[in-house]
Amino acid sequence: MVKTVQLPSRIPSTPEEGKLSDSQNPHVESIQRIIKTTVWNIDDAIEEMERWKKAFLAEEKKRMDERENQRKTEEIAVACEESGDEYLISFGSLIRSTGNINEKDSGKNTALMWASLNGHTEIAKLLLARPEILANEKDSGENTALMWASFNNNAEIAKLLLARPEILVNEKDSGGTTALLLASLNGHTEIAKLLLARPEILVNEKDSEENTTLMWASFNNNPEIAKLLLARPEILVNEKSSSGFTALIGASLRGETEITQLLLADPRLDLRAYDQWKKALEQTKAPEIKALIEEAMRKRGIEF
Repeated sequence: MVKTVQLPSRIPSTPEEGKLSDSQNPHVESIQRIIKTTVWNIDDAIEEMERWKKAFLAEEKKRMDERENQRKTEEIAVACEESGDEYLISFGSLIRSTGNINEKDSGKNTALMWASLNGHTEIAKLLLARPEILANEKDSGENTALMWASFNNNAEIAKLLLARPEILVNEKDSGGTTALLLASLNGHTEIAKLLLARPEILVNEKDSEENTTLMWASFNNNPEIAKLLLARPEILVNEKSSSGFTALIGASLRGETEITQLLLADPRLDLRAYDQWKKALEQTKAPEIKALIEEAMRKRGIEF
């Protein structure tokens, strides 16, 4: 036999009589529907109450998550305002007013970009802890947060960014520059190591003037980065820029003996390519570099 329960035929009309008001309970309609049933199957009642419970708990979790997100957003806004960085200070009020941590200023910069550029590691951590953060956004110059961290040698922030599974390491700015090119250009060895540890890194990318990472390391006398690049089996050592420079010619011009030695010792170097041996000799003013090049030519049977 199916068990039934007799319920009251009258719904209490006031909270004092036991009725939950609409403002107190968003599911009052479900409860009223239950109470209005005069003869009711107990199994159906249990099922209905379980549905109500699940819906109530889901909405309560949603409200709690929203309050927690608001708290965390306010924490980011306060951190920006207390950073002492005039650009991040402006982002404090911007984020608070919109509730959007990916909000952009007039230059299309985000708070994460400014934190990455100016080395605000704790603010970067707060931003990157949020699931909605957009780590690959670009500013008006097509720079990303990773590029800015690389440019200004903020290795800790670079590590945080590279820990993101969605981070794009080979993005280019409006001048064709990548994060690795920036690290090579500026001699930021630790960041270069972090980038070169990524399996998807492209070491032979060129900027808008056809300069490669190896060229920039050679032009700016960054031998440690040059060593890292030359250790890559895919590195192209004979590439030429739009101005006609190779890594060897640039190193010779700048009088960079150590990098010249590294390049001349690499079996992939073709001294005949673009007549770079001749141009290197013409460009250098350093007797020791001239001697190194001439010795390499003799070893390779090149007449000069």
